[in-house]
Amino acid sequence: MSGPDADAGRTPPSSEWSRHALSELLGVASVTYGVVDAGQHVSDGVPLLQAGNIVGGVVDDRIAPMRISASIDATHSRTRLRSGDLVVVLIGRVGETAIVTDAHDGWNVARSVGVVKFTDSGRRLGIGAWLHGWLRTPTAREWCRRKSDASAHSTLNIAALRALSVPLPPEELRLPALRMMDLIDRRSAVNREITERALELADAHFARWRRRWLTSTQRLGAVALVSGGGSPRSSASEGVAWVSPAEILRSDIGCLDRTAKSTSADAAPVRAPGTLLLAPRPGMVRTVMSRIAVVPARGIAALYLDDEADRMWLLHELRSRSEDLARCTQGEQAREMSVRRLSGLDVCWPDRETRERFAEVAIPLHERAYTASTENRVLEAMNVSVMIPDAEQS
Repeated sequence: MSGPDADAGRTPPSSEWSRHALSELLGVASVTYGVVDAGQHVSDGVPLLQAGNIVGGVVDDRIAPMRISASIDATHSRTRLRSGDLVVVLIGRVGETAIVTDAHDGWNVARSVGVVKFTDSGRRLGIGAWLHGWLRTPTAREWCRRKSDASAHSTLNIAALRALSVPLPPEELRLPALRMMDLIDRRSAVNREITERALELADAHFARWRRRWLTSTQRLGAVALVSGGGSPRSSASEGVAWVSPAEILRSDIGCLDRTAKSTSADAAPVRAPGTLLLAPRPGMVRTVMSRIAVVPARGIAALYLDDEADRMWLLHELRSRSEDLARCTQGEQAREMSVRRLSGLDVCWPDRETRERFAEVAIPLHERAYTASTENRVLEAMNVSVMIPDAEQS
C-alpha cells in the first residue's frame, strides 16, 4: 500500500520514539506523595484523596472522601490538587491512576497517592493524558508490581515511580494518538454508565418483587447446593480458571468470566458455569455469577442451582443482603464464608412463576451490562496498542 494513507492506523516504529524516566519527561514539574499524618476527620475540612478513591482510571465520586484540617492542608500545599494533575496509587493497587478533574480541584492527597504535576507546556502537550494511558498498559502495571515491595499491602516507592521508563512519540504523532485515546475514554465512560444503570435497574426491579414476597422464605441449603472453596492453586499454567476472593470483590458487573490464574482440573472439584460465588470482607459479602467453570480458593462459598431463573433470583437476593451475609462468615477478620451458616440462612423465595417473570427482565439487563463491559476490554486493548511502538508489540 502506498500514498497518503499508507501509514493510517499504524503505530510508528521505535526509532521515531524516545524513552525518558517519568520525572525527566518534558513538561513534568514534580512527582511527589501526599500527606503522611492526616490527623482526625474534620467534617468541614479539605477533602483528602486516598488510594481507595481511585477506581477504574477515574476518581470515584461515590466514595466519600476523608477531610483534613485547613492547617494540615496548608503545610502540604505542594500536593494540593489542580485540574489536570495525574494521581497514582502507591499503596495497594500500585499504578492505578486517574486525571484530576475540576470536581477535585483544591483537594489534597494521602500518603498512599502520588501526584504528578505539569508545567503549562506539559499541559498543552497532553503529557498528563499520555502518562495516564501508559500507566494503564500491562507493561507499566507489571513494572509497578515488580518494583513494589512484598509487604501485606504492596507499596511503590516514589523514587521508583519517578524512574518509570515512558515511551514518547514526537508531537506530530502523539497528538493524533491522544485524540484517539480521548475518544476511547469517552466511549468507555458511556459503557461504564450503561453497566451501572443496567444493574441498578435489575436491583430495583428485584426490590419491587421482593417486597411482595417477604413472608415466603426457604433455607438457602434447601434451594441451592452450597459448598466451600479451599483449593490451593496448582502450578499448572493451563487448565481450569482458579478464582481468588479478591477477584470476586473487585468485580462490579455482577459476573465473572475470567481469572488471572489457572489450576489443574484434578486439583479440586470444578464448579460449573452459572455457579454463584460469594467472597467476604469485613462488614459485607459480594456475590457474582460465574460465566465459566472455576475452582474457588479458600474463603469463597459456591452455590449452584440448575434453573437459570432460580439463579438470577438468588443472585439478587444475595446482592440485596450484602451486610446480612457478613454474619455467615468465620475465621480471622471474618474473611471466610461458613458453609454451615450460609446453608441455614432464610432467603426470600416466591413461587416459580414469580421467579421466572423476574428473570425475563433481569437477564437481558445483565447481558447488556456484560456487553458494555466486554466492549470496554476491547477499547482498553486499543488504548494499549496506541501507547506501544509496533516493534515492541507481541
